[in-house]
Amino acid sequence: MSSGAPRWPVLNELFWAPLREVNKLFWRYLNEQPMPSADWHKRFPADSPQLEKLPAGTRSLLAELALCWTICDEETAPAGLPGWLLATKPLAHLDLSLRDWLKHLQDDGLAMAVFPLAGQGDNAPRLARLYGIKGKPAGMADAVPFAMDGRFTDAHSWAVQLSPPCSGTPDIDGKSWQLAAELIKIAIELKDLRRPLCRDWVISGSCSARRKITKVELGNKLALLERSRRQWLLPEDNLCALRDSNEPASDSVYGARFLADAVTYIREKGVQEKNFDFPQTVEVLHQLVGGAIAPQLSVPLLLNPRKLVLWHSQQTREQAALIEAFFHRHTELSIKLELREIPSNQLALCELTLRQEFAGSSASKTLVNITGGNRMMGQAAMLAAKALGIEMVYRDVNAPPNQLEMIVFDHQPIDLIQNGKITGSNCPCSDLVNWDELFAYSPPRPGASVEELEKKYWRHKP
Repeated sequence: MSSGAPRWPVLNELFWAPLREVNKLFWRYLNEQPMPSADWHKRFPADSPQLEKLPAGTRSLLAELALCWTICDEETAPAGLPGWLLATKPLAHLDLSLRDWLKHLQDDGLAMAVFPLAGQGDNAPRLARLYGIKGKPAGMADAVPFAMDGRFTDAHSWAVQLSPPCSGTPDIDGKSWQLAAELIKIAIELKDLRRPLCRDWVISGSCSARRKITKVELGNKLALLERSRRQWLLPEDNLCALRDSNEPASDSVYGARFLADAVTYIREKGVQEKNFDFPQTVEVLHQLVGGAIAPQLSVPLLLNPRKLVLWHSQQTREQAALIEAFFHRHTELSIKLELREIPSNQLALCELTLRQEFAGSSASKTLVNITGGNRMMGQAAMLAAKALGIEMVYRDVNAPPNQLEMIVFDHQPIDLIQNGKITGSNCPCSDLVNWDELFAYSPPRPGASVEELEKKYWRHKP
């Protein structure tokens, strides 16, 4: 990325420039901060004779640049763009103006990815920009020069822009565009993927319907590495082959075997931040039992599940019995309790036990509380919850009152951990709970009785 003040294009600079040079400027300007609408008007005055005579290809690239800037940062899209720019077609071979594209971006979702094309004969390899829209807008039928199966075309429309642009329909063989298309589909739903996918990466790889990335023929595509400041993402098999053959692969080349890995590389994180609502009704709460009593009381009190299953090891059987006794004393909570034992030092057996229990449940709302237990038990619970699509909660020692962490393994649009904070309480007798002591994690003395827990964490009616 460039440093210092952005160097935006000006009309005089572009008027005489060949389209190939304008295309080079496109790539350079794409990595700059978007040009404010006032600068568009200042640098490209509507009453300038030069603007009227600006070559159509240059006008299209300017409109495409404005489109890509907005894809990268939709929240700060400039308002009041010049009318001539909004009326220009970013992709000249499609009957869609910039105004049309921006409306589809806002209403339907739109993303762009770059993939390389091998040079044929005397032609050098080149980059292509692939655009995907969620929906079927008029004017985009047969807009891609390669065959797509239903998993790409059932709900999305596509268009390709070669770099530099050329007239006619390009001939693109193979399936090396598939990984870029799959990432576009995900970026339409996962907005924080759009910017790096559009600005920072070149994508090449085929992708199966099961989201496995498979090897492609690279040919002379890697010659583009020297001319591109972007990072490259290839199938893991291609990257391994490059290393085995001692090819001078750049440090900016990465390999991925599954689509979720590719998304994590590009986003540079494997967690998706999300806002969750506090669950109003919890049928079953599975809770890992550890040594700290306070959070193992506060979480069930906040969620008020109809059934609480306490998973303990041999070492925490006493704590589980103490928690059970505490809740048995408070019939106003109406919580049914079960105690189950799992090994704390056998990851596979622990996961299998939890997975079988989760799979056999018919409860409409099940949560897993991973605040307690040891690390092995927590890892087993996360694996089982991911496999069965069960949501997890966690009470952090420094969290504000009534706040829990929600952790969800969602498979759509891709397998990522979703995380967010939830705040609330379902407790029917909240005024009787000594929340200050519970949230302070003030521990009872070792070997405390249930009566001592009562005295410490419960306020009795006068």
